[in-house]
Amino acid sequence: MIYFHKGGLSLENLNNPLQTPKIWIPITLEEAVALKKQFGQDSTYVAGATLLQLRWQNAQTMPQHLITLENLSQLQAYQLDDIALTIGAHTKLSAIRFNPMLKNKYPAISEAIKSIAAPAVRNRGTVGGNIMGGEGDLIPLFLALQAQMTFLTEDGLTTIEMSDWVKNKQTNNDLLVKITIPAHSTTDSHTFYRKIGRRETFTAAIVTVSGQIIQNQVIDSVTLAIGGGSNKPLRLINTERYLTNKTAEFIDWHFAYQCILAEYDPVTDAFVTSNYKKKVAANLILSELQSLLNTHIEREAHVYEM
Repeated sequence: MIYFHKGGLSLENLNNPLQTPKIWIPITLEEAVALKKQFGQDSTYVAGATLLQLRWQNAQTMPQHLITLENLSQLQAYQLDDIALTIGAHTKLSAIRFNPMLKNKYPAISEAIKSIAAPAVRNRGTVGGNIMGGEGDLIPLFLALQAQMTFLTEDGLTTIEMSDWVKNKQTNNDLLVKITIPAHSTTDSHTFYRKIGRRETFTAAIVTVSGQIIQNQVIDSVTLAIGGGSNKPLRLINTERYLTNKTAEFIDWHFAYQCILAEYDPVTDAFVTSNYKKKVAANLILSELQSLLNTHIEREAHVYEM
């Protein structure tokens, strides 16, 4: 059965005994928000639907109302200028990865997207969908890049720091409109991204780390983030504070290693222990930091023990 509803289109299979979810197709952002308010927790926004498909395959509970964002062109634009990179939430992952201007200015974003699933998923999946799932591989990178998230709620547009969104309880009740990443000079800003999985490609992350350093005579600022897989993403605030305003030769790398271990508390899963994840993350971050700082300090064995 196909019928129109408030300017949008809904598809409903009335003959399916399994109660196939209704698919709502709003034509404006405001209509999408109104539908979410109407159906509440029994609904979800859908972009590429790749995560939703995975949950269905794993026999997880499905919401009865799917609000697709396919027809909302306002969510599919991205823009780069001297102030910021702005990415619409419904922008395809592959579109960002292969944009030559973005690849030159933000190579870590292209690298991160390359590590996400398979090409078919990247062609369908969206930036917003990767983030709003709460465990996407882009979250640590965007945390390191100090991204902001703009949502449309019943009260209008609201913008928050992604770090605040991660710290608070993550929900998909509000409609993510765009992600904004402040611009930095490529001459004094350095970014890294590393993902470790159980195999080289097409795999979920065991741990994902990312960081950004702005350095002149000293480390002017540093942002470090961890996530991946079932691990809740977070900023390493205490480690960042320790590293800021130091030069490489005055960094106690063993102390920095212990800082990371103290801040990061991942879960043990069926394949990897929490302790292993902690040490892998600390090793990756310190290795990248030393490389970015052009140091060749001898690494103490107990710092890199696994």
